[in-house]
Amino acid sequence: MRSSSPTQSGGRPPAPGEVRIDAVSAPDDFQAIGMRINERLSAWNESDTRSTLCFHSVSALLDAAALEDVFRFLHLLNGWLASKGVLAHFHLDPRRADDRAINILRPLFDVVFEI
Repeated sequence: MRSSSPTQSGGRPPAPGEVRIDAVSAPDDFQAIGMRINERLSAWNESDTRSTLCFHSVSALLDAAALEDVFRFLHLLNGWLASKGVLAHFHLDPRRADDRAINILRPLFDVVFEI
């Protein structure tokens, strides 16, 4: 694995292998989040490198939006990422989500790591 330094949003698109950190101002604006992800992944379309998405944090989505809306967004996002061959991992702080939310979201993911 090549080490990379993170870059903030703005400026040129990152080259494959670089890390880009983007934040959104409204975690309940699913359309803006989806568009931002699409923009970043589109910048790497011509690369043979597999894109990886780290989604931090599902907890922020749950704090800002209804569980059903978060589920729907993540379900659609996962399907779209899979169709693009993107490897993704998602972070959720179990101290910020109740058991019901965790159990509802769990089937969306192939593997769940608990630390």
